[in-house]
Amino acid sequence: LMPQIEQEVDNCIECGYCEGGCPSRDLTLTPRQRIVLRREITARHDDHDLLKQIAEDYEYEAVETCAVDGMCSLACPLGIDTGALVRRQRSEAVGALERAGWLQAAKTWTLTTRLGSAALTLAKSAAPLADATTDFGRRRLGTDTVPRYDHELPRGAGIRRRARRKDRRDPGVAAYFPSCMQTVFGTTGEGVFAAFRELCLRAELRVTMLDAEGLCCGAPWRAKGITEGYEVMRRKVHSKIVLPDPLPIVTDASSCTWALAEMAKHWGVPILDVV
Repeated sequence: LMPQIEQEVDNCIECGYCEGGCPSRDLTLTPRQRIVLRREITARHDDHDLLKQIAEDYEYEAVETCAVDGMCSLACPLGIDTGALVRRQRSEAVGALERAGWLQAAKTWTLTTRLGSAALTLAKSAAPLADATTDFGRRRLGTDTVPRYDHELPRGAGIRRRARRKDRRDPGVAAYFPSCMQTVFGTTGEGVFAAFRELCLRAELRVTMLDAEGLCCGAPWRAKGITEGYEVMRRKVHSKIVLPDPLPIVTDASSCTWALAEMAKHWGVPILDVV
């Protein structure tokens, strides 16, 4: 009775176990509802009025608001990842200009993160200008396109991902891969890496900052379905962490840990969350 729609979700029996942990369940749709919608669209392909009504809200309700984080696959008895379906839908819908922009960002991620960090520092120093600029952008381009500047945002981080020379001679037991949150957003304390390294030193373990400037776990490209940009970043990360004697990689954001582990699934490199 259930029509075949996409191979990623065809095995779904609509049990609803996936709904409890879905980040968008109270905002728009759950994974089960996304699948049901696709099945209804397929089963009622002759009902043009219904299809038109669904199409008006489908992009936002079903595609744009999915976190594509795979939480649904953890709860699903069959391991179905509805996010994989949404990523493919996003990939098919992405425009040439957006694709080119994200591809360029993957190639020049160092510059991109530094510009983001510099913009945060400038905005913090000139908050009225940041307010005026973002408000103007929201009026011209729409409130869904341009976010309003939030005065609670910190200054830029300015962290450098480059390992020091002595670190490269004595790599220790693990290499620290800072997330983009650490390289873009500033901190009021000593920073995650400094705190983590101090903890490890007290345990008589040596960890080093990975020589990984310009690298990312790939989550932004993967979530948006930008396959070319993701592949560029995947090759860059591979060249830095897959070595003759690879060290375990430690990163500081759980979402980045998961994304990096997915990227390095077949590389034989342990990926650990800082916690």
